[in-house]
Amino acid sequence: MKKLFTAVALLLALGIPASAKQIDGKVNPELIPDSVAWRGLFWMVYAAPDASDTQKAGVKAYIKTLNLYPEEVITLMNAAAAFVAEFNKAAKNLDTKAPKRLADKYAAPFLNNERIASHVQGIKRITTMEEGEE
Repeated sequence: MKKLFTAVALLLALGIPASAKQIDGKVNPELIPDSVAWRGLFWMVYAAPDASDTQKAGVKAYIKTLNLYPEEVITLMNAAAAFVAEFNKAAKNLDTKAPKRLADKYAAPFLNNERIASHVQGIKRITTMEEGEE
């Protein structure tokens, strides 16, 4: 009993609710919301203006794995940049509903693109999140 109390106290001290339930995308990718995976994709293809050459090279290498046409790459990178700009603005305003809303908004043009959709499903398989988050 003492060990359980100590574990709960440690979780609370770290700001982790003791009742939090993890969703492991490796085990249950269907439980990871699409909006979470799209956010992951947008962050992975975003290259900040002040990004290092190494970071930019990493973004370019990842984008190559998507096998997109040049115009699709431009559209995706523009969407990612717009997503990040709005996301950062919403974060400053403490808008907790913004992440899902923005991911849905900027994902819309790509929903029928099978190459991108398969990567979004892959992102779900490498995602772990708290149940109830989005």
